Amino acid sequence: LVALTEMALAALVAVAVHQGVRSPALGLCALAVCVVGAITRPRFGAALGAAAIALLSLLAGLEISGALPASAAASGTPVQVVLAFQCLVIVCSVVGGGVIAQVLERSLHAAAERERRFRGLLRIAADWYWEQDAQLRFTHVSTPTASGPGEPLRKPWALTEMGLSEEQLDAHRAELEARRPFSGLLVQLRDAGGQWRSVTLSGEPKYDAGDVFSGYWGVARDVTDEVRAQRATAASEMRYRELFTRSPSPLFLHRRGVVFDANEAAARLFGFPNAAAMNGFNVIQLFPAGASRDQALERLVRMERMSVGDGLPIDDFMVRAIDGRPLSVQATAVRVDTVSGPASLSIFYDVTARQAVESALRRSEAML
Repeated sequence: LVALTEMALAALVAVAVHQGVRSPALGLCALAVCVVGAITRPRFGAALGAAAIALLSLLAGLEISGALPASAAASGTPVQVVLAFQCLVIVCSVVGGGVIAQVLERSLHAAAERERRFRGLLRIAADWYWEQDAQLRFTHVSTPTASGPGEPLRKPWALTEMGLSEEQLDAHRAELEARRPFSGLLVQLRDAGGQWRSVTLSGEPKYDAGDVFSGYWGVARDVTDEVRAQRATAASEMRYRELFTRSPSPLFLHRRGVVFDANEAAARLFGFPNAAAMNGFNVIQLFPAGASRDQALERLVRMERMSVGDGLPIDDFMVRAIDGRPLSVQATAVRVDTVSGPASLSIFYDVTARQAVESALRRSEAML
């Protein structure tokens, strides 16, 4: 409707200034046809082009019939030629509008596809997306929560339920005001059901076309399950460490015979000043050269090939502590998983005193 009104006004101007089909104002008709064809469907541009040609033909007819003043008709170029030229311009406008419409459609389709891929990757990498304005207030969160970043026009340090201490909030505020990117900020938020969730926030500053700071944008990930698993693992490690340290049985962890952790009972049995002194010690040195050492080496090779959870049966050994004391021990081992990877846990039972008593008993029986 606006384009038709524009063409009608151009025709009125052409008549008013007695120029008819030769009026420069009629150039607006071609522009209107091109714009309508570009921003709407091509058939609308073609229909408007047909209306423009009809309007031009009307003006040419008025000029040929003498309805326009004679001065307007005075020209070296015949009216038919001018009309043909104006119609050619209209046809070119229709074609040009259609071409522009196709280019725009392809560009919009490509932009929509890029947006779709971006959102798909964003869903894989994060759970939601957020933005802040230049005053560091949250202005958009793709998945609002019951508290925290879901509240619009609030600054992080104005939110009371993020699980951050005053020191942490001050440090985060300093990062934002210094325009530095940040990642892995762990906060606590309530979800729509009122449950606490652990969330990590990451973001970076954004700037407008004039390189003026316009706020922050970033992503957030719900890491509640990961945090719970880490806490459970830490609690399990603490319980294991407590049992390992307090066990009355000599225990040590090793890889290929090299100790990297031991308890105090093992240090006392083998003559070390403390458990830490056993770190880096090769346990093969405890076994005298000969059958006992060969047996120990064979068991070490077998342990290194075992899966976590598998173990060796109890076996008897003669060993010598680092202070020279001969010891009779029974040993077993199990393959375990540690923080630094699979290792072997060796467990020893000191049977030196028992065997001494048994030997004394056998000698007494032999003397009777």
